[in-house]
Amino acid sequence: MKTSLRHAMLSSLLLPSLAVANAECAPDPVSLSETVQTLASDDFAGRAPSSPQEPLVLDYITSAFREAGLSPAGDMKGTERLWTQEVSLVRSRTTGPVSVALNADGTREVWTQGEEVVIRPAPAGTSTVAIDNAPIVFMGYGVSAPERGWNDFKGVDLSGKIVLVLVNDPDFEAESGPFGGKAMTYYGRWIYKFEEAARQGALGVLIVHEEKAASYGWPIVRNSNMTEQFSIAQKTADNPTQLTGWIQHDVAAKLIAKAGYDLGTLKAQASSPGFVPVDLPDVKLDASFATSHRESKSHNVVGILPGSKTPAEYLIHSAHWDHMGQRQTSDGNVHIYNGALDNATGVAALIELAKCYGTGPRPDRSVVFLATTAEEQGLLGSSFYVANPSAPLSSTVGLINFDILGVYGPANNVSTFGHAANTLTDELKETAQRHGRYFSADPKPEAGHFYRSETLPFARTGVPSLTFSSGDDLLEGGRKAGQAQAAAYIAARYHQPADDWSPDMRFDGVASDLMLVYDMSYRLATSDRWPSWYKDSEFANVRR
Repeated sequence: MKTSLRHAMLSSLLLPSLAVANAECAPDPVSLSETVQTLASDDFAGRAPSSPQEPLVLDYITSAFREAGLSPAGDMKGTERLWTQEVSLVRSRTTGPVSVALNADGTREVWTQGEEVVIRPAPAGTSTVAIDNAPIVFMGYGVSAPERGWNDFKGVDLSGKIVLVLVNDPDFEAESGPFGGKAMTYYGRWIYKFEEAARQGALGVLIVHEEKAASYGWPIVRNSNMTEQFSIAQKTADNPTQLTGWIQHDVAAKLIAKAGYDLGTLKAQASSPGFVPVDLPDVKLDASFATSHRESKSHNVVGILPGSKTPAEYLIHSAHWDHMGQRQTSDGNVHIYNGALDNATGVAALIELAKCYGTGPRPDRSVVFLATTAEEQGLLGSSFYVANPSAPLSSTVGLINFDILGVYGPANNVSTFGHAANTLTDELKETAQRHGRYFSADPKPEAGHFYRSETLPFARTGVPSLTFSSGDDLLEGGRKAGQAQAAAYIAARYHQPADDWSPDMRFDGVASDLMLVYDMSYRLATSDRWPSWYKDSEFANVRR
């Protein structure tokens, strides 16, 4: 496609009177498509962290950043600044069978791994787990949130006990409440529940899985947690939680019934701040399994465009480069999970945005471009970065992340992946209006997408962040078409081998999105504004 044609295509998507910082910035649909096609090709074998193909990914992104005019901002090697930041990981895999059984009423009921329960590998430093007749406590939603007047634990000693908790927030089924009603907060996420149970001293924790409350089905739980798990290499906790996992809703209901209680009744009680933990008498849990651990290395890629006036203030753009690699599926064959939308589209957007900055006027503030590893393994690359930042987080004004952009054509609206409770959302709304578009809130607030994206590690340190999301009100077909495309992707391609590049993908809409994001980003990078959290955000006090 000729350059003039590319510019004509994009200019037709923008308001004729729109003034942008860099008139030559025209994100290229062809270049976007080619980047996605390359990263999602079988040559990259699904872009698994620490895989033999990782150097191919790193070289590709590094070359693109260099050509865009960025400077390296990774680790130091002597006096040389590298493009990459080494991330030390531990890879944990369950070895041999997982034995889990419930002892009740003098009988022993054996549960099958992947069916009634899904048990994750033991924490680093633990090779063998052997739990015998452990008491079980129903702990409501497993939330301790003093700023919201909520504590499900009530000081109960959990030593040697298994905690049973519900997924999502206490007011998930309510229209409103201290946790925002239907919209999930961080307290509703599974990773928080595991962490809080560990802080409270529990021996183990099982989350009662409900598809509506979790926003995904049991197969996602099974497929995501019965494979090798990654974690950041760090000092082993003195008393780590030995058992973490999920239990099917109906199985949990039967367990609770054997103790003389009703799950529905307990769930209703757990929706009140006055909830008191419930010991489940005469039911005990046995569990035994072995876990192997090995250390490995992966890498973030970090580039920077130094600012012209206030270079010690930083705006970060990010996208995760990793996907799920190669896996053996239920049909017995090994398939490549190429991750075209998730998240080759995000990396392509990051590269195109870097090109806009590289060809335009230098912003006042420095702009960091961060391609992270091991997002699919629990946001590990971004978590490592915030613990070892290239740019001080106290001087970082905000983060704008890309993950799974829409390839269905231009849209009338834009959105965010999850609810970003900070003024970056306001900036996005204002920018969309300047571009003749409108903002729509995440259509599934109950899914807690904000807490499943690179935004979370930054938010936990107080840095305002959001993940940009393409709109679903398509110019061709409206919302009906956009929502149908999104639903089809989730049903058939998300975290599946079918997430491949296709010549039918439309990147003109992504190009239009990037022009909008560049406008928003450059205005923020050439200002003295500091985005802030809304006062009711769980991260507001951290930033203050």
